[in-house]
Amino acid sequence: MTKKAIGRPPKFKTPKEMQAVIDVYFEKHEEKPTVSGLARALGMSRRTLINYKAKKEFLPTIKECRARIEEALETNLYGNSVTGTIFNLKNNFSWKDQQDIKHDVSDKVEKIIEKGIEIANKYGGIDNGEEG
Repeated sequence: MTKKAIGRPPKFKTPKEMQAVIDVYFEKHEEKPTVSGLARALGMSRRTLINYKAKKEFLPTIKECRARIEEALETNLYGNSVTGTIFNLKNNFSWKDQQDIKHDVSDKVEKIIEKGIEIANKYGGIDNGEEG
């Protein structure tokens, strides 16, 4: 029994075929390329474009496109209004805000234990079940 193909056939059969469209896109949008814009130029959704990297032969092509777009967006970080650029970097390139918080509770735990012993001694000591 042969397997039946599921879904639409791929829009591009070879990376070279896809690269021709990619080159035209980057010529027109050299300064402000986007993943969504590239996907539209290729006639597909953003998700479909990203999924193309799962196809071994397309992986280098897609990685290069994403690197070019990321570089352009990163360059835009030097402009006056960066909110959209930051949004795009976080959503398309896994950038994230990171905040390191260090919690040191060892001193507090010791003070709580000391206070507990003090209160226990005030009311007759700690009964640990031993006779003495």
